[in-house]
Amino acid sequence: MSATLPKIHSIATGLNIQFNPLIKDAQKRYLQNPNFKNRVLFDFSLIDKYETISVSDLADEVLKESSKYSLKKSSVHTIVEFIHKKSTTDFYDSIIKKEGEFSFDKILVLSGTILEPRRKEIINFLKDDENRVKTILLITTQVVEAGVDIDMDLEFKNISLLDSDEQLAGRINGNAKKEKCRLFLFKKDEPFFIIKI
Repeated sequence: MSATLPKIHSIATGLNIQFNPLIKDAQKRYLQNPNFKNRVLFDFSLIDKYETISVSDLADEVLKESSKYSLKKSSVHTIVEFIHKKSTTDFYDSIIKKEGEFSFDKILVLSGTILEPRRKEIINFLKDDENRVKTILLITTQVVEAGVDIDMDLEFKNISLLDSDEQLAGRINGNAKKEKCRLFLFKKDEPFFIIKI
């Protein structure tokens, strides 16, 4: 885990865990710093609205939120992350059919089956400053959570492990210069095969 993450053991009941902070006064020095604290807003509205969201409804929500953000900022980089590769394929098919009033300039797919040269090409495309003015959608599995240096505006994520959800938030507003960057959590696929309960 990152040295700046909060002590998540406090939300687990009945655990007696010794916690050794890696940074002294992290609460004061980092966690309450506006650049860290307000960099990403977690949005649970999709969990409240849908018990289990369909790819069709999710496509509607992604298009709606991306359009709103794009109207204010004139561009948007949106990422949608799934647990299962099949969901990425289903979502891609659904979003292509629904594009109308709002369309992305580029839709990219990234998963564990994408070969490394293509993966690097996608990452470099997202990092290219010339593409900051475009509307881009990245549909992905959890391969973007670790070791991928990208800076997105909006994210939609199938909830899974708490630290996984937190890790993806690191791909939003990395330079802390943008406003209203949000991570929308949703329920689609069950994460049990990852957790192995």
